[in-house]
Amino acid sequence: MHALIAVGAVNSLFFALLVLKKKPRTLPDRLLSILLVLISTMMAVVYVSLEFDLDWLLLPLTYTNLLSAPLFYLYVAAMVDEDRRLPKGWAWHFIPFAMANVYLLAVLESYSEVELTLIYEVLPLLERPVLLNAFYLADLLSVPVYAGLSWRLLLRHRRQIEDLYSYKQSVDYRWIRN
Repeated sequence: MHALIAVGAVNSLFFALLVLKKKPRTLPDRLLSILLVLISTMMAVVYVSLEFDLDWLLLPLTYTNLLSAPLFYLYVAAMVDEDRRLPKGWAWHFIPFAMANVYLLAVLESYSEVELTLIYEVLPLLERPVLLNAFYLADLLSVPVYAGLSWRLLLRHRRQIEDLYSYKQSVDYRWIRN
């Protein structure tokens, strides 16, 4: 199992480098590379945590959906935009991730290791701090929400293509939908 995680981390990094070597390099290429490096880093952290029994290493991965889901959405948005630009206000998508991690740092500072173990592993969900649960819920919901937003962008793009082109094969992003 550990070997599969390591292979996945290396593969993600390899694909990120392949995308970055592509010429001309567009904004969607850079966003995809960042997403692949993020995936590679997350897998590497999981591998090291499992291999060396360092559970505390997994804490920084607590809210990574709040980073990866909007990043994927922005990648799709840049792909379907004619000028390959990010939508206005794109930085707002990362505020929940920043807030969750500031809160996580505050939690790590204010509790001992024993208390953290109690909070994360022993206490039932409803007895944990309210903000911890709120950020946890936001993290869980970010994937379906951003997948839905991405899907909506792709459907709108598909309708535009059908209206403009008789041959849509080269401009249809079916592979992203799949």
